[in-house]
Amino acid sequence: MDANNENNRLIIEATNNLPFVDFNNNTGIVIIKGRSYSENAYTFYSRLNKWANDYLLSKPKSTHITLAFQYLNTSSGVQVFNFIRNMQQSKSYGDLLTVEWGYEEDDDDLLQLGQDFSTALQLPFEFKVVEFD
Repeated sequence: MDANNENNRLIIEATNNLPFVDFNNNTGIVIIKGRSYSENAYTFYSRLNKWANDYLLSKPKSTHITLAFQYLNTSSGVQVFNFIRNMQQSKSYGDLLTVEWGYEEDDDDLLQLGQDFSTALQLPFEFKVVEFD
């Protein structure tokens, strides 16, 4: 179920294999949380990239991305990386971009993936242990 409030917010409810998304243009807060292992991750994340492109046209002053995954398959990982890289364009407008990477306490693989993304993008991430229901 999607909620699109006057084109200022995109909310996508989580499914068994797709994460919850809350993209708020007014606050500059983006949340992607849950499991992401869709057969066609490109389709799901291209929608988020389209939303991001429209958002970036507004030249936001600050953007905070919270990513917290219970599971992230390879194709989704590629799309998440591309999404963050796309959002880095906002830095060309002089704004502040922060990324928070959440992972379960014993999930060293997801922690390492976040660290790899941070290094590859040359963008410092804040790492936080999260719990999923």
